[in-house]
Amino acid sequence: MPLWNLSARSLFGPSSETTYARVLGTKLTSNLLPDPNWRLGIMAQFVNDYDDVSDNRVEDLNQVDRSFLIGAVGGYDLNLGGGQVLGAEVQAAADVLHGNGYLITFGPKYTAQFGDKKWSLSAGLNTTYASDDYMSNYFSINSGEASKSGLDEYSADAGFKDVAADLGLTYAINRAWSVTGIGRYERMTGDAADSPVVDDRGDKNQWFGGVLINYGF
Repeated sequence: MPLWNLSARSLFGPSSETTYARVLGTKLTSNLLPDPNWRLGIMAQFVNDYDDVSDNRVEDLNQVDRSFLIGAVGGYDLNLGGGQVLGAEVQAAADVLHGNGYLITFGPKYTAQFGDKKWSLSAGLNTTYASDDYMSNYFSINSGEASKSGLDEYSADAGFKDVAADLGLTYAINRAWSVTGIGRYERMTGDAADSPVVDDRGDKNQWFGGVLINYGF
């Protein structure tokens, strides 16, 4: 599927090189704090329903609503020298579309530049805590939906729904053009992993990969 990446950097302030706003896929993140170490900004993310999935039984779960999450992202970066940065990040957002609860994601991040700064590496680990309403919307199955879809009834409670690892590698062709490869492995956990949506019809192991061609000006 198409994967877009729109970003604006060096927005304002004495440490403007640290401020940015970025849309990657269906997610917006930002840093509006012009500080060499601390980060704070707004975030937003769209999470779709099951209307267009390839599995007919899951597609029959009509009680699942789309979510539009809005919240904040914050973190701290420690400059290790030599183009290396070790940091930690927390994202917290709540659904404003249908009141489908909230998500809190946190974990460490690492970035590095090498090869005369032509190469950039980014890596991160994170886990996501989901509220009762969020888990119920995406992973619970009531009696009516069970009868229609053929899946078992299931009640999902709040808890950690996944752990994930992200990796990105960018090569700068010149001052304007670069190429980025991104990958993500996500392991579903807790009540999310045990839901028939995942355990019977899906997969606890989620993989994602993409290639971006970037132009900066």
